[in-house]
Amino acid sequence: MSKAITTDSALSRLLILVTATLLAAMAATPAFGQMQITYTGNAGVLLTSGEDKVLIDSLQNHTNNFWVRLPQPDLDAMIDGVAPFDSVDFALVTHNHPDHFNSTRVRSFLGNNPDASFIGPPQVRSVLGPHEQSLDVSPEFQNEILVTGASGIEVEVLHMEHFDQFGNDFSRVENFSYLVTMGDVSLLHLGDVDFIEENFENFDLANRGIDAVVLPAFNTLLTESNRELIIDQINPRHIIAAHLRAGQLASETENVRRIYPDATIFTEPLASITLNPVPEPQALPMLLIGLFFVRVAFREKGSRRI
Repeated sequence: MSKAITTDSALSRLLILVTATLLAAMAATPAFGQMQITYTGNAGVLLTSGEDKVLIDSLQNHTNNFWVRLPQPDLDAMIDGVAPFDSVDFALVTHNHPDHFNSTRVRSFLGNNPDASFIGPPQVRSVLGPHEQSLDVSPEFQNEILVTGASGIEVEVLHMEHFDQFGNDFSRVENFSYLVTMGDVSLLHLGDVDFIEENFENFDLANRGIDAVVLPAFNTLLTESNRELIIDQINPRHIIAAHLRAGQLASETENVRRIYPDATIFTEPLASITLNPVPEPQALPMLLIGLFFVRVAFREKGSRRI
């Protein structure tokens, strides 16, 4: 009897060691298809997954200190297609406001990056003028998703209403939101969206398994009530707050933390985070089940020896 207990105890220790080693290896292995999000100032981001790259709201040229700005050398590098801004596949613009879009910058960027495609609302394209790299994408307002893309990238375009702030009526400004999927990660960039149910109710975004959403987060945009709207209508795995006022970073960061305690808050240009895809849910249970049966087999073999 003592010999059986000793054999079983040694086997248990071995299986614990093997399990711990396998779990550590799983944790240490870089996830396939992850996405890096790099902040390019104001509401802009660079999305990178392997060799695939997408720019959103980065090709602007506002020169005042009201918003967080990308340093001029980095902005020039972006326009010129210098790393990390080289080989961009898509340049996306949400709407025709100077802190999100500058036609001169876009034309220079496209000239330096002939393989990049450009997407923006009709109001943006009319300012840009005809361009062979500009795609004619015009989804129906609040009711249609148009899909385009390239190898390894899917871009879904949604037309949503722009918010009103500081006493301005922006209701006639066309605002595109973009759901970008790269590898196994999806990110929804809302542009300057108005947090109203009509903007979301027809798109069934909550059932899309969206990994992250980029929210405009300045002034009175984020509230407890629209927090529930974001959870109900989008249900993202991660919140990224951008578009904070440069002169109000402390108070606006505090407001984001109060409403979204675990959010990433972009305030420093070129700050970045990496999103990993959700692990396959069956991987760990299958591993443990397999180890269980190995353990049973060894116990039976040990018992027969005794």
